[in-house]
Amino acid sequence: MGHLLSRRNGFLVKSCRLKSLFAVADGPIVFVKSLISRREEKNPFQRDMRRPKAPYVFDGATRRAVCKNSFQESKIPQNLDAIVIGSGIGGLSVASMLAKVNKKVLVLEQHGTAGGCCHTYVKKGFEFDIGIHYVGELEEGKERRLLIDQLTEGQLTWQPLDKNFDTLVFTNKSTGRPAKVIPIWSGGADAHVQSFIDAFPEEEKAIRRFFALVHEATSSMPTFILLKMLPLWLSRFLIGCGVVPSIRRLKHYSERSVKSVLDEVTSNDDLKAALGYCFGDYGVPSAEASFLVHALLLNHYKDGAYYPFGGASEIAFHIIPTILGAGGRVLTSARVTGIVDDGHGRVVGVRVTKGSQEVEVRAPIVVSDAGIVNTVRMLSKDVLEKSRSRK
Repeated sequence: MGHLLSRRNGFLVKSCRLKSLFAVADGPIVFVKSLISRREEKNPFQRDMRRPKAPYVFDGATRRAVCKNSFQESKIPQNLDAIVIGSGIGGLSVASMLAKVNKKVLVLEQHGTAGGCCHTYVKKGFEFDIGIHYVGELEEGKERRLLIDQLTEGQLTWQPLDKNFDTLVFTNKSTGRPAKVIPIWSGGADAHVQSFIDAFPEEEKAIRRFFALVHEATSSMPTFILLKMLPLWLSRFLIGCGVVPSIRRLKHYSERSVKSVLDEVTSNDDLKAALGYCFGDYGVPSAEASFLVHALLLNHYKDGAYYPFGGASEIAFHIIPTILGAGGRVLTSARVTGIVDDGHGRVVGVRVTKGSQEVEVRAPIVVSDAGIVNTVRMLSKDVLEKSRSRK
């Protein structure tokens, strides 16, 4: 039938990016055992931190003071408990949780604005998001809603999108005009699946088979979380021996491509395009994309999609004060160029470069939310050599 476009929230786009909003477990790399894991420390969620919503802040100077506090050596708090590299949602979340157990945390962000893919920019009077366009699984009572409400002390308002949260538009190759329009509905698994059946009634069996595989793949995620919590040697053993069915499913669907699943269930190219439409959210073609990732994304929105009232920058704007409240700071335009160790492999701080100035900042805990590649580049050659020699 032709090209597939997706219309989101009233705008027609060829592709969108979606950064995982609550990827705390997968993102930051902790170099020193977390203080909050010690028995004598408090649980950051042992009491409900929500409070009545304060009025929306329109004042630009107030907002800049929170999200655009440029690095200066004089602004570094004394006697830090932890340093976090990067102010994406993972870094801010870890810093906020440490702050909730009274730890003084310094967050260092190389960009001029804190928030990572949650920050926004203004051009000609209009504000633009750079990463988030909508977020799923934020219904009252769900884990993600509980987590973000605690991190922001209940100050974020999540606006539900219409039940028809996505619209697929197939265009005619020769004319470029819409040839088929498919509204995608939330409201539970049945309504979501029915969106595709209504558009391709002759393919109902294939569609139901596809979503049965989606359910089977996503049901393995509790096992994934468990494997992340177990000691590495034990996780490797369980994966290697394959005795637990959910681990076998997890491995199978994470290694299988989206294209292979689509080819298995149907030969209808238009249906394949429709079922794979959200590839733009993770930016990888179906032949290369993990079916598990695709299944998680489809499952993520089946009950509804939400957008933060006031824009994505509201997320960082309401997390940062929880860090400041414990004596910490979130400083921008602070490029971390090295992770400092004591010569024996123990991390003791970071080096920050701003212009010709280089500042060494020390803390017993260093957390990197800068990504694995960037983090490895910050390590000293000595630490890297020692790490290789242990393998």
